[in-house]
Amino acid sequence: MTTKEIEQPTKKRVNNYEDMERDLLSMKQQLAEKEKQVQELMKEKDQPDEIEIEFDIMHEKLSSLLDSLPVLKKKHKEDKEESRRKIEKLEHLVAEKDKKLEQLSQSVAELQMQRKMNKALILENERFKSNIKEKEDRIADLEHCLQDLQQIKHEITQIGSVPGMLKYKLLLYYFF
Repeated sequence: MTTKEIEQPTKKRVNNYEDMERDLLSMKQQLAEKEKQVQELMKEKDQPDEIEIEFDIMHEKLSSLLDSLPVLKKKHKEDKEESRRKIEKLEHLVAEKDKKLEQLSQSVAELQMQRKMNKALILENERFKSNIKEKEDRIADLEHCLQDLQQIKHEITQIGSVPGMLKYKLLLYYFF
């Protein structure tokens, strides 16, 4: 239930009370006018019965309105209090929802931060994999070179009679 929905019936009642008060005031004025008319007519004419009847009717209406006014005021006060309680309850619910929304926003922010950290870790992992691959390739190249050196060493040991300087030059020639 929104604040507008709560306030509308209350406003209608307030308007009804105000309308009734205006009617009451209007009736009082009419009554005063009628009393004047009655007094004038009593002086001029001797027909008080009809005017008295009208006067009594107006007086009864006025009395009835005056009697119902305290009840209406009490009802208005009760309605106002009930509306205030409903508004307080709504404000409390809104505060709770705001709190939950704040917690949810915090959780979302934490998840976004964790997501960024995960992306950074994934990138770092990819770099490590790339470095490992490069090193594995380098190790493979070195193993190949080692095999070539062992082959050369074997060939040199086969030659055996070639002087040491010639062996050295062959090694330099092969690698450079």
